[in-house]
Amino acid sequence: MTRSSGALGFSHGAADRWGRERGLPVLPSYLGQVATRSYAPNNIATGFKSGNGQTFHVARDEISSLQVAYANWYQSSTVHEAGPGGGLTITASIQYPIAANPDTGVWQRFTWAGQPGTGIIPDGATSALSDLLKLLSPIPRGAAFLLRWHAEASAQIPFWQFTGSNSAGYNQIAEGNSTAGFYSDKTTGGSIASGTSANNLYPVLIVSQTARPSLYLLGDSRVHGIGDTFDATGHTGELARSLGDHFGYLNMGCPSETLQGWLANNSRRRALIPYFSHMVGNMSINDIAAGRSTAQLAADIAAAAALGKAAGKKVLWATISPSATGTWSTVGGQTVSAANAQRYGVNNLLRARQVAGVDDIFDVAGAVETGLNSGLWAVEHDGTAGVALTSDGIHANYAGYQRIRRSRAVDPAVIGMT
Repeated sequence: MTRSSGALGFSHGAADRWGRERGLPVLPSYLGQVATRSYAPNNIATGFKSGNGQTFHVARDEISSLQVAYANWYQSSTVHEAGPGGGLTITASIQYPIAANPDTGVWQRFTWAGQPGTGIIPDGATSALSDLLKLLSPIPRGAAFLLRWHAEASAQIPFWQFTGSNSAGYNQIAEGNSTAGFYSDKTTGGSIASGTSANNLYPVLIVSQTARPSLYLLGDSRVHGIGDTFDATGHTGELARSLGDHFGYLNMGCPSETLQGWLANNSRRRALIPYFSHMVGNMSINDIAAGRSTAQLAADIAAAAALGKAAGKKVLWATISPSATGTWSTVGGQTVSAANAQRYGVNNLLRARQVAGVDDIFDVAGAVETGLNSGLWAVEHDGTAGVALTSDGIHANYAGYQRIRRSRAVDPAVIGMT
């Protein structure tokens, strides 16, 4: 097996042993997420019934065999989670190493019960895990690989949507059509036209036996990455951009979602938590906008944390970034949100470790505010003054998400050995 070197200059296996010998936290082996960039679908508006696509991922453990699962449901702030209206059949494959031309490279197909496809995934269901696929070439930690999918839907294919994420330059492309059977299955090769610029289909799980941390990222548009710019890392948002270089993850950021809504309707999403070592939450600016009080916000966070603890997971939570109106390249041009007191009230409870069930926090707000609880966005990035960290007063922009990452407010070391 090819092994890449860790930060200390020796193999990742040796680095792990080095950590164990020095008493650093080590997880028992479990069936868990071993790669980046899993997502739950968040869009069915296209009405596509037939499609192909290709996505890239990065291994966060050494992978010699793996399994994947796909969702035939989507999440949104209005339905929270629901089926697309009919059954879905998916075939899928993996390519590693990535060929100069992936269209003609070697693809290994996943099977389900020995067959090259999921069978019909019922409306609103998650597929079974695929059969365990032994890879022709083991993937070293830190290496990129590609997945391909072909889907046929009786109603419509649920997609994950992020503006600009489909790009041939990133080996990430997708095509879709509203006519069933319109496309042939290209999971073993062939050219995929990049006809859907924002929609693609991802597995909700990419799992294998692992002893490394993996992250279930629960959140709203700030976790999803609204305002962020897609780049070669593939990571977006307040959490994945900071943590994705180190750990496998499922980014469950759902634009406009409230934590109150998630708690009321989460059975499909909650069922994925067992495949992760950590649950990391980052909400509830939308709950604040809906009028939730500080006490209610803290109770909601505690209720979500209790679900993570019940699944045996370590639970971390992020403080809530500011929301301000005006122009954001100066401090004086901003007006603090009328609900700032509720926001910093719950932030103070999180910082004081007074929210039940939360093991540790990431002080995201502290990385982007002008001062503690000010409610105003900072205007400096990477040594340059007068830089707006937001373009709408609610979400960070690319500079803002990068500032969070560089500040180490979301510190990978809090999770475990990187």
